[in-house]
Amino acid sequence: MERFHKDSKNKEIVIIGINLITSESSVSNVQNYINNEGITFNILLDQEGQVGSIYRPISIPTTYFIDSNGVITNTFIGPLSYKMMQDFMNDMD
Repeated sequence: MERFHKDSKNKEIVIIGINLITSESSVSNVQNYINNEGITFNILLDQEGQVGSIYRPISIPTTYFIDSNGVITNTFIGPLSYKMMQDFMNDMD
């Protein structure tokens, strides 16, 4: 995701990660992971479990492709490779 984020900075693509913090032992562990991995896209912490309750991911990770109108256009369950992300974005064009 980080590579895709860096490669698509000049396009109208926004990547937002959401950490379902209710499954984490501490916020500092999440921040340490972000720092250690060099992640530069935004990662939000779902400390109250609200996002998890609304979107109800079947598995983690789950990726939602949301268009500029806020409509979910595609959902992918499981990890995505760089090529898979490119293919999904090309299908949306």
